[in-house]
Amino acid sequence: MLEISTSSHVLTFFPGSEESGPPYFSLAQKRQRDYTTPQPLEPRHELSIEQAGENLHKVKLAGDDIGEFNDSDEGSAAHLAQFVSQWRDALSELDTKTSPSSKSTTSTSSSDSSAVDHSRINQVLSAQRDEFISEKPVSIRLVTWNIHGARIADHNLDSLLGFPVMADMYVVCLQEADLLGPRNLYANPATIADIKRSVVTALGEDYEIATSNQLLGIKTVIFVRSWLKSQIGDIRKATTGTGLFGVWGNKGAAGIWLTLGGDPAIPNSGTDIGFINCHLSAGEGGSLVERRRWELGEIAKKIKVEGIISDNSDLIFTSEDAQELSISDLSDSTKKGQEEEELKTQAAAKPIVFLVGDLNYRIHHLDSDMVCDFARKKDFETILVSDQLSQEMKEGKILTGYEEAKVTFPPSYKYFAGSNSFDTSERIPSYTDRILYTKNDRRISVDDYSLGSSYNVSDHKPVMARVELTLPVINQVARKEVLNIILKEWDQEENAHRPLVDVSPLEVVVDDAILFEEAEAWITIKHSEESSAKKMVQWEMIMSVGTDEPMIRAEPISGDLPFGAIQKVRFSFIPDLQTPEIKHVAIVRIRDGQDIFVTIDFKSLASCLGAPLDALSRMPDGARSGKIMDQSSTNMPLEIWNCIDYLWTRTIPDMFEGHGESSLRKQIQEWLDNGQNFDIEVLDTANKTHENIATYSVAAQFLLLLRSLPEKVVPVQYYSTVQKGAEGVNIVLESIPSVNVNVLIYIAGFLHKAIEDGADEKNLRKYTNPSLQFTLLTPFSRPIRTPINLYSRYQRRHKTKTETPRISQSLNGLIPYSHRDVLPMTSRHQTREYTSSVITAIRIEHVPLNKYVRL
Repeated sequence: MLEISTSSHVLTFFPGSEESGPPYFSLAQKRQRDYTTPQPLEPRHELSIEQAGENLHKVKLAGDDIGEFNDSDEGSAAHLAQFVSQWRDALSELDTKTSPSSKSTTSTSSSDSSAVDHSRINQVLSAQRDEFISEKPVSIRLVTWNIHGARIADHNLDSLLGFPVMADMYVVCLQEADLLGPRNLYANPATIADIKRSVVTALGEDYEIATSNQLLGIKTVIFVRSWLKSQIGDIRKATTGTGLFGVWGNKGAAGIWLTLGGDPAIPNSGTDIGFINCHLSAGEGGSLVERRRWELGEIAKKIKVEGIISDNSDLIFTSEDAQELSISDLSDSTKKGQEEEELKTQAAAKPIVFLVGDLNYRIHHLDSDMVCDFARKKDFETILVSDQLSQEMKEGKILTGYEEAKVTFPPSYKYFAGSNSFDTSERIPSYTDRILYTKNDRRISVDDYSLGSSYNVSDHKPVMARVELTLPVINQVARKEVLNIILKEWDQEENAHRPLVDVSPLEVVVDDAILFEEAEAWITIKHSEESSAKKMVQWEMIMSVGTDEPMIRAEPISGDLPFGAIQKVRFSFIPDLQTPEIKHVAIVRIRDGQDIFVTIDFKSLASCLGAPLDALSRMPDGARSGKIMDQSSTNMPLEIWNCIDYLWTRTIPDMFEGHGESSLRKQIQEWLDNGQNFDIEVLDTANKTHENIATYSVAAQFLLLLRSLPEKVVPVQYYSTVQKGAEGVNIVLESIPSVNVNVLIYIAGFLHKAIEDGADEKNLRKYTNPSLQFTLLTPFSRPIRTPINLYSRYQRRHKTKTETPRISQSLNGLIPYSHRDVLPMTSRHQTREYTSSVITAIRIEHVPLNKYVRL
């Protein structure tokens, strides 16, 4: 690396070599010599030296003057000669070689040899899986309920969800959540949204919605604890209709498969769990039993679930009628072979399946009176002897791979809606609603299987089960530790062959950013001369994550760094009310080197911008002081008062049109944030130097202050009231907080004065409405002739004749006197007699805006 310094610039030359790459140079102004980017030397970069006087030489680069070189120091002339000689030698070699820029482009587009070897990571993680994967109990609460079109949101869900005992996962399966008919053939999307909102609200903030699926009225939603969400992956969904014509979704199933505890780096890890929510055909006859058997066969085939139907196909269809309802098998022998292979793979992975829903199996061989009598005696076993589903399972015709917990509750159907009494007029009470699960699986333990007898909005009662699964899950903290150890070992191996690049600082903290002002910070990237790898370093700054646009900007974002060179990178951020501070991790990606992580932390100083009116009125020393009084002594924010106080005697017709001057606006905001009065001399001097620049600047900050209020001066619930005229205004002014009243009246008086001073009413609306319309709303759509005597209303409201009414004080700002004489900030005229006489004289037409003043 060679360097010469002229009167204005510093020119650095990196000659290049076979090892270090093509020649580069950097040119920087002396006062900012570090803030430059090395660039490749090209034939156009001719370096010329001209005699400019004794011991002075004018230096030109590509024809541009870059200052004078003084060779009066000993050896400086020889140094200049050596520099120019090597520069020109490098230029002559460019004619016979590919240009540096094309080499750089070609090199950058090649594959990154330093990319992480993911296959190697997967192998190591798989070998060390026992260090971060271990068995843990996971509790699941399953609910099945034919709700017959009722809204789940209309009911207390505590019993349904098993409170106070909480589960890790809740699986809510509903049938007939949307009632279907000739005029209603589609699912209502609002229904499943209502289910999600109601249940997650009942569960609380520690739970999230994992996934959902639906088929017309069949709805399935899964909720999980936050810690469990990260354990769930590979979610698959399937539906199949078995209703009208054998295909419509008024009957059928909606299934969800998910993998719990799976690690994407470890093949075949995790446990596959399936939840199949079914609604089968209703009815008690033998043909309908066969129909349901056929439906289960279709569900098993379409959703690909094992253990639902018997391997003996003769047992599935025993009547021609049932066969006529089946869908023709469209799969050829190859597809059947693939399905069989998939089933074998699933069996090897040992999935757990829950099959739940309104299966519609009935009690036969017993009449209604007998069932009711056995139910009253809690002789549920005798009832179940005549249960069609139990008989079908016992005979091995269906659900051979499933079992059910012991039933210790009465039948779930059919009840009179609104009661706990069986409706036996047409139906025999039956166990239509069931929860079944994979048979003989030691991982499954059923702690509770019960009926929700307190829910009576449907002719079905909900059936609930609490299940505990013992499954391998990932300890994310331990996994991260293992992964960090792996990566650290690899880094140590690779560091010996990587170029040595220093980035400093690695933690960038800016804690004095100002809202809406650009804050900046710098880091330095240096290709150390101590590096064993002396080749050109190509670097890139990675700021964004995924497709999100980064809020922190970096410049430059990439470049080439010759051996021994440095590069300054500037980070900038503009804080606003939504994002007053931000923390981000940027990655300095070094080609053939390791990534370097830089933490960037921008924090803005406390500001009056974004603070509510009540807080502003209780911060006498400004937002930066951090001091907030328990109550206000003035009920008027000093910040608003200062702005209007200055503008009151300096109004100009177009004061809201100008943007002001940035440095002056910054100073004004400093005064506002620090609770300081404006330096009138500074502002008036600025007005003289540049006509009305201070007035424009104060007006701009005043509008910004109002726009940043988090809550409107007149809350939105009063908008309809305030439009009723004098009576509505009276109601609003007596209802909203004191500080809001003061601000409302004071700004209205100021706008009135601005119009009196020559501001055009239309222009005033034009330049205030767009920026202020969501902050303040007070109606002046028509003159109101009735005086607004708020003082008497205040007395009636507060039942006092001695306390100075805060509304009366604030309204003084509307009358055409000096605002300082009647300003709520002072106490010179705060007497009952004065304010009472003033209020009696006030009429709304004193501020004659034809439409709403929206500030």
